[in-house]
Amino acid sequence: MVKSREQIKKERKSRHAKLKEANGSLKSTKNWYPTTDKREHFKRKTKVPRKQKLRASIKPGQVLIVLAGRFRGRRVIFLKQLDSGLLLVTGPYKLNGVPLKRVNQSYVISTKTSVNLSAIKHLENIKDDFFTTKVDTGLTKKNDFFENPEQKRVSYNF
Repeated sequence: MVKSREQIKKERKSRHAKLKEANGSLKSTKNWYPTTDKREHFKRKTKVPRKQKLRASIKPGQVLIVLAGRFRGRRVIFLKQLDSGLLLVTGPYKLNGVPLKRVNQSYVISTKTSVNLSAIKHLENIKDDFFTTKVDTGLTKKNDFFENPEQKRVSYNF
């Protein structure tokens, strides 16, 4: 059966009315998006970030290629994964000048070459604290300078 133009227009209007009624609740709210940007402090959802899962292709003794940073393009040896999730790598320093270094695993490519690590001692003693800089608490030296100004003063007579 062939529909006339009036019937087609009537169906189209009724379909439009149904959609308008269905979406009316969405558009009726005045503040669909907030009018002002409310600043909130960043709150971490967890107290301590989780340790990153080690990539399957990276194993202790594996030779990796560093992609970024001062030593980019250098081949390094993966020693272990630290508690922070970073990789502990070394050159060895004698061979290519790369020291003990922490690297994010997204900045390395693994190769199929691996090295035996059985000769390395005290590897379990190296932790993230090893890489933190120690603050010099030399305040006593500075305070001593100002304690007795008469003794420290030098007079120049020309």
